[in-house]
Amino acid sequence: MPTLRNWLASTALGLCVLFACRPSRAQDLGIPFIRNFTPKEYGGEAQNWAVAQGPRGVIYIANNQGVLAYDGARWSLIKTPNRTTVRSLAASPDGRIFVGAVGEVGCLAPDATGRMAYLSLVDRLPEEARAFTDVWTTRATSKGILFQSREELLLYDGQRFQTWKAGTTFHVAFTVGDRIFVRQREVGLLELREGRLQLVPGGDKFAKESVFAMLPMKDGILVGSRNLGLWRLTASALEPFPSEAD
Repeated sequence: MPTLRNWLASTALGLCVLFACRPSRAQDLGIPFIRNFTPKEYGGEAQNWAVAQGPRGVIYIANNQGVLAYDGARWSLIKTPNRTTVRSLAASPDGRIFVGAVGEVGCLAPDATGRMAYLSLVDRLPEEARAFTDVWTTRATSKGILFQSREELLLYDGQRFQTWKAGTTFHVAFTVGDRIFVRQREVGLLELREGRLQLVPGGDKFAKESVFAMLPMKDGILVGSRNLGLWRLTASALEPFPSEAD
């Protein structure tokens, strides 16, 4: 017959194992490990548009008041010169954060005191390419940094810009690998090839239909439309890709 001491020891060990294996109260309730920050805490407006991470782990967020920076302990707000809404962000391979705002394109760089600040690149644009509104897309590509507004497509190689004007208006731009695509309203889905925007095979199907996703897939590119379901873009055709998501 076990002694009282042995019984207490075995019971204590059993309780330790039980509590070690038991999920936390948060897990019991199905609550994930998420930390919520209020606008008052992070010092910006409630609406945020994009997120990018810098090389030192700092998180940058496109906010209606500028670019929010969070280092895991403190928040700061980096404003553009005209204090407009920041719509899009991208981290380049060398770790720089590029910014697309309303009427502004630029990047983040340390100022004279070493603090991160906004550096405008608008003065590097040709004069005739400086009249644009919201920059909805910013992407890092092997060809340079892509900025897309309704009026223009801009590609910055670190020294100069190439620009393409929309015949109507651009909707959303996408990058799949090294390829650059943009939908132009009333025209369709275009690809930037050999310095020109060219309609992809069957791309006129999206002249009046919105495209919101382009992703790599086997034997082509998956295209997600607003109302016409999924499609597969190949080198020669645009084919329906039926699924339960339709």
